[in-house]
Amino acid sequence: MVWKPNPRNTTLEASDLVGDSTKAGPYVQRVKFQPNNKVPPHTHPEDRTYVVISGTWYIGWGETYDPAKMIALPPGSFYTEPANVVHFVEARGEPVVLQISGNGPSATKKIEAANK
Repeated sequence: MVWKPNPRNTTLEASDLVGDSTKAGPYVQRVKFQPNNKVPPHTHPEDRTYVVISGTWYIGWGETYDPAKMIALPPGSFYTEPANVVHFVEARGEPVVLQISGNGPSATKKIEAANK
């Protein structure tokens, strides 16, 4: 795999396995979070599936970043996310690698009220 800066969030690294998430069509991508990386509330325009490959990933839903509302997804966890659902995520004390699949083009829309 070739890791490169994620086009939607340069604090993350990504590796395209199938397709290209920035273009129309199906894609499978691995995304790497460094320890203590937090991503504030945002949405994606496409339905997605996620598999946690390594590390424990934390996710919460809503327009306000609230660590108390997050759930822990350990390695092997799988979940689906409908398009345009507001969520926030973080990797805590360890790196996290996810596998994400969807039908592009993908994008990330920041929730401005939450990011001020």
